[in-house]
Amino acid sequence: MARTNSAHALSLDQPATVSAPARPLSRSQTIRRQKIINVALSMLETRNSDQLQMRDISQSANLALATVYRYFPSKELLLARVFEQWCEGYWTRLARAADGRANIDRLIDLASRSVEAYESHPNILVMISALQLSNDPAVAAVMEDIRERAERFFLDTLEGLDPADAAGIVDVVFAVMGAKLTEWVRGAIAIGEVHRAMETTIRLLLEYQDPSVGRRLIGAIE
Repeated sequence: MARTNSAHALSLDQPATVSAPARPLSRSQTIRRQKIINVALSMLETRNSDQLQMRDISQSANLALATVYRYFPSKELLLARVFEQWCEGYWTRLARAADGRANIDRLIDLASRSVEAYESHPNILVMISALQLSNDPAVAAVMEDIRERAERFFLDTLEGLDPADAAGIVDVVFAVMGAKLTEWVRGAIAIGEVHRAMETTIRLLLEYQDPSVGRRLIGAIE
């Protein structure tokens, strides 16, 4: 997950003064809540988040606007849950065994798959940039949980490194990925340049300190 700054501002509907249900949801309520998320996610295939209005979502879901706000008191919170739902497919993509014996190869492969996920869904990328500017603690908590889960996938590719060094490498990878994807979604660069930037960055970070590279070279000599 990339932390990015974007000029895209999230245009929010006026939130209703209805709090989310405090009690556990019933089965029918859970289904209704999931329907709202699914409809919003589907609508993001053809429009970006600042064009998505709560009224449009309620109409597409065949639900009253007040019902949508009952489950999601703000558009930001709904979009955060939509991103969480989208990430289910993202986690499946990242969970495939990374190609390569060395840390450098596995990390490049994982970064490539991550870029491909956003390439297929550019409106999700725009939405993320907006959500990262949110001051809502509930939205921030969802975004932090997602980032931490993404970090675990990337950290798992780095064997034999000091945990602090590995965390620093992943932070840099995420920063570069976020910056380059933002340039791409704005039309400033081609997606191939994003992939090349990720490979270059990872090689610079790992080529001279990755113990698995050393083991691979020794194995080749033997």
